[in-house]
Amino acid sequence: MRVAVIGAGPMGSWFARRFRELGREVKVYDKDLSRARALEDYGVGVCGSLEDAVTSVDAVLLAVPISVVPTLVKDAGARMRGGVLAEVSSLKLPVISSLRDVPRHVTSLSVHPLFGPSEPRLEGSRFALIPVRSLEEEVKAAENLFPGASFIEVEAERHDRVMSYVLSLTHIVALASALAIPEELRKDSIRLSGTSFRTLIKLMEATLTESPQTFTQLLTQNRWTGDVLDRVREGLERVGEAVKRGGLEDLLREGLGFLREAEEI
Repeated sequence: MRVAVIGAGPMGSWFARRFRELGREVKVYDKDLSRARALEDYGVGVCGSLEDAVTSVDAVLLAVPISVVPTLVKDAGARMRGGVLAEVSSLKLPVISSLRDVPRHVTSLSVHPLFGPSEPRLEGSRFALIPVRSLEEEVKAAENLFPGASFIEVEAERHDRVMSYVLSLTHIVALASALAIPEELRKDSIRLSGTSFRTLIKLMEATLTESPQTFTQLLTQNRWTGDVLDRVREGLERVGEAVKRGGLEDLLREGLGFLREAEEI
């Protein structure tokens, strides 16, 4: 299989390396040529234009910021003679309509990797799969492009609403927590930290070290981020009232209910 990866950021580079491990012929295009050339040691071909990348391949994978996906879907789809055009953005409502407009001789595929670029292998990884035009055809395309992975079907709107908690909430908590610690206590808070606080620091590392563009788009382009912020404020107010007037044990039992449900899945 011949695959073109558009975007040589952390996830695009990850997919390019994994595809090479599968023995596939891989081409990469990125506006930042130096990022693409960093993959040459893996046997990846570097292209100077989008047209060069998507010509004569079986699949094109877009691993680019959410805001540019619709334009690239249109441009790549118009140049492809067939095959699969896949995108891996974290939000789907901003991009799904562009995928539905791709010429019919191209299979549109919308997936969301439920992992980051530290995942050691493609086999055993999990993806959300968002139906575009033909679910049966798209499942087959996904299984062929990402062998050994598993796929969870979910509609675009449901996906993005869930991601407002899975992604937006974690980013909000990480940023708010970092901002909440007084500057004069930061060093000692790290020196004297225990397991729980270290876990919070890891959450900060996992989210705040993303590119500012990625962090910003995850929060600003999800229509449910405002609802999440409202619920966080409500939760903080409930905790504050319980601290003042009692009832923390009741809130704790309510919170543990989520953990019990998580353990059952």
